[in-house]
Amino acid sequence: MTDRRTSLKLIGGGIAASALLPRAADAAADLFDCGVASGDPTQDSVIIWTRIGGMDAGAAVKVDWQFAEDKAMRMPVATGAVETDAARDFTVKIDVTGLRPGRTYYYRFTHGAVSSRIGRTKTLPAGQRLRLGVAACSNHPAGYFHAYADMATHDLDAVLHLGDYIYEYGLGGYASAKALDMGRLPMPPHKLETLDDYRRRYRQYRRDTDLQKLHASLPFICVWDDHEIRNGTYRDGSTDYKGSPDGFAAMRGVAIQAYHEYLPVRLNRANRPDRIFRSFSLGALGRLSMLDARHYARTPIPSRRDLANGVYGAEVLGTEQENWLRAESAAVGDAPWHLIGQQFLVSPFRTPDLTPLLHPEARVAPAFIANSKYGPILLPDSWAAYPRARQTLLDILAGGRATPVVLTGDIHTALAGDLYDAKGQGFGAELVCGSITSPGLDDVLPPRRPGSVAQGFVQRNAEVQYVDGAKRGWLKLDITQSRIAAQWHFVSTIHHMTFEKIAGAQFSIARRDSQKDRSLLRRQR
Repeated sequence: MTDRRTSLKLIGGGIAASALLPRAADAAADLFDCGVASGDPTQDSVIIWTRIGGMDAGAAVKVDWQFAEDKAMRMPVATGAVETDAARDFTVKIDVTGLRPGRTYYYRFTHGAVSSRIGRTKTLPAGQRLRLGVAACSNHPAGYFHAYADMATHDLDAVLHLGDYIYEYGLGGYASAKALDMGRLPMPPHKLETLDDYRRRYRQYRRDTDLQKLHASLPFICVWDDHEIRNGTYRDGSTDYKGSPDGFAAMRGVAIQAYHEYLPVRLNRANRPDRIFRSFSLGALGRLSMLDARHYARTPIPSRRDLANGVYGAEVLGTEQENWLRAESAAVGDAPWHLIGQQFLVSPFRTPDLTPLLHPEARVAPAFIANSKYGPILLPDSWAAYPRARQTLLDILAGGRATPVVLTGDIHTALAGDLYDAKGQGFGAELVCGSITSPGLDDVLPPRRPGSVAQGFVQRNAEVQYVDGAKRGWLKLDITQSRIAAQWHFVSTIHHMTFEKIAGAQFSIARRDSQKDRSLLRRQR
């Protein structure tokens, strides 16, 4: 680390040199082709990230970095240099420490005479308010990332990404029917399996201008879901992988390696890169616990036939992570909120009788429609398919003094639901953010009239208050000591270059110690 005077000299010289280069912006775009990013903010630290493009595989590359209090980079906080090479695909991750809570900072990277764009990041506040954007399920060939662009225009403190940051499918795979028209064909064109495959896919995503804009604006807090590895994954396999167990283990290992290379996630145990569950203090507001309900301990996903025969899944979090979550719940203490970021639906989601709700031309299996009148679990890939593990989760969350709010991705559908205890009293809530581009409930079960299927699910499931499976977007949370205000934000299209913003439903969540009604959720009209 250099002293402040030297830093100012270096930074000032860098700006002057860039001003003399007529193609400085093009050079930066080429060299720093994946942009810049930050993540895993705490109240005194944050990770900053970039990648150097176009490098010779045999050479180590020196990268300088600068971190400052102002966008002009004249008030440096820290500077340094690091080497990267092909072993990490020329990515760079720096954990900048010694920062102050609730502050905005700026950073950039330099290689040779070329500097990256200037990124903005924030540390988590210690005070009375936190604003989060919550997102999940961004399938590149399915559509444009307009929801990311919209998030970047809002006054937020961080982005919570709940998984499926990338998708592993190849050309002609899931939700890619319009990919050619949009110029969003997957790269590489085949299903991912090798380390090079996963790296190339991350590079494709990180070159998306909307995603770059959001990463350069706000820090991300991420967990993975299944598509960062393979559809339908669990602890030691996948419903979509037909190779050997050793083959799956190898693929899982390289997928996890690429994930840590390309996302600004803090690795707490170097020898356990698969141990991604971790927590963040929110100061006087409480705590954020990020779970791995997908890969770490989860046993195989039951089939619909298994569920019909009363055969359920066994483990989700596993004993180690359950004990860790108990400690997390206790650690919140007297603070008001315990936020839990995780991958799949906690709320019961039993199917209504679909016969009067589906569009007459819906391409849905007749047997599934006929069976729907019995109220089967719609999603084998949900907590409801693991009833013992689900009850343990609810018991842990209900046992704390804070109000738990579960934040969920995965199902591509906006949802708000209550968490009830054994007496039917609401003690928390679940909010599902929807998807950035992946198809939602209305795409799978086309409604006879707008909203008919979604409303059928609300009426069938007492805990569920709101469902919107028609729109793509994200969720905004405004968290204070007394309440959480939640609003969904949608985009009018993901298939055209231009879009309109659509304001979605708004809910407020009351603290459990201040609410005597059965539900803590209130729809705002």
